[in-house]
Amino acid sequence: MTDYLTRFSPKQVYVHLLYAISVLVLYITGLPLFFPDQLGWIPTIMGGFEVTMVVHRVAAVVMAFTVLYFLIYVAIATVIYDKGILKRVIPKPNDIKEMMQDVKYAFGLSNKKPQLPKYGYLEKTEVWIIGVEAVIFLITGLVLWFPTIFLEFMSLQTVLAFRYIHGAFAVLSLAGFLFHFMNVHMHPEKYPIEMSIFSGEMDKQEAEKEHPKWVEGGQ
Repeated sequence: MTDYLTRFSPKQVYVHLLYAISVLVLYITGLPLFFPDQLGWIPTIMGGFEVTMVVHRVAAVVMAFTVLYFLIYVAIATVIYDKGILKRVIPKPNDIKEMMQDVKYAFGLSNKKPQLPKYGYLEKTEVWIIGVEAVIFLITGLVLWFPTIFLEFMSLQTVLAFRYIHGAFAVLSLAGFLFHFMNVHMHPEKYPIEMSIFSGEMDKQEAEKEHPKWVEGGQ
């Protein structure tokens, strides 16, 4: 009989799924504005740019809701029942050592895999990158959604700059999303899909191999 460990709570599973779907919709409906020659067919099949902008804004509200919900969830969990939830994703000096060991292992310079905790250096990096991106998207998106309000105390050039910042980070975010997808789901040991983010559970033997510190000490 296979033993399983709880890697993600149901709330984390639902927030991840909702956030991922909202971000995918944002890519599909937003990028055609910046690349109309290449992606103009998307608004065409959806009924025009007016329709895609409505869908884009709905997806933006959903993304904002998931971010706010997750922050509240982390705050309540930290105070009431899981004081280490935030500590587990805060970068530590040891993460650099684990990263260097992982690089050496990947290039065959060492036979020893790094002894990773529940969330290794890569997961921590992704969490903070996504957090920063979300803040930038929400701030620049609000300016673009309500330009007349912000033009009261901003110049037109500043508002236009926010538009290009929004688009540039969308492209960077898409690159990060693809890296995350390839690293998690297209990894040779996980292909074709990593199920723990959907089920919330991870095979204990798999966890002992990939996150031994977590299994041994609950880190």
